[in-house]
Amino acid sequence: MAIQPPELFVYNLLTSTSGSIYATINTRLFPNFAPQDAALPYVVYTRDNTEHYHHLEGVSGLMKPSIQLNIYTDKYKVVKTLAEQIRVIMENWGNMGLHYIGASSGGNTVTIKHLSLDSEQDDFIGPISAKGTGTHMVVQDYIFAVNETVV
Repeated sequence: MAIQPPELFVYNLLTSTSGSIYATINTRLFPNFAPQDAALPYVVYTRDNTEHYHHLEGVSGLMKPSIQLNIYTDKYKVVKTLAEQIRVIMENWGNMGLHYIGASSGGNTVTIKHLSLDSEQDDFIGPISAKGTGTHMVVQDYIFAVNETVV
């Protein structure tokens, strides 16, 4: 199954070689889960909710998906720096008034009109063995405003 907008948009934005985080994560940006042997740091993205809006005549074409980014690394300072870099990339795109237009595999046209950070939290995954140091994590939830032309 092909990656669908806005997930494809997030992947392309964060893995762009011109982006400030490319040197840190390269292409270690995974949908839904990361491989067990993935090198740190890495980011996992998941669409965790989508609201579709309707009116009296049916589908309005407006949807509000939310994408969760889970950022993992072995050092607290690194995860906080990476999280801030990602927030700046994501929110600067949203604040520039740019629109991303893409097509889903079903032939629908999707236009991303807006995105913003809805929430952010820190977390820690304890070490698996006595030799481990554990993994620091930042969870970011982004809300999108998307127009979808349904065919």
